[in-house]
Amino acid sequence: MTKVTKPFRHFAGNCWLNGKAVAVYGDENGVQLRAETTGFKHVPGTRVDEMTREQYEALRESWAEGCLDRSDARIQQRALRHLGLEV
Repeated sequence: MTKVTKPFRHFAGNCWLNGKAVAVYGDENGVQLRAETTGFKHVPGTRVDEMTREQYEALRESWAEGCLDRSDARIQQRALRHLGLEV
């Protein structure tokens, strides 16, 4: 597991799904994604993903396809699947 080294920014989809969410950490140098529980603990069996801000924005757009806004459980579901959790 890669350790998160960047400040917290937001949760993908701005919601929790079954007590889990993808937390987005980032700064000007890049973004880190980590699946977390409501207790802000790493979800076992998932990875921490690191990418550039541009890569994250493109991924975020693909997760939001078909959603009306950035607060949608489908975004969270797609983000959790990206990190290896089947929900």
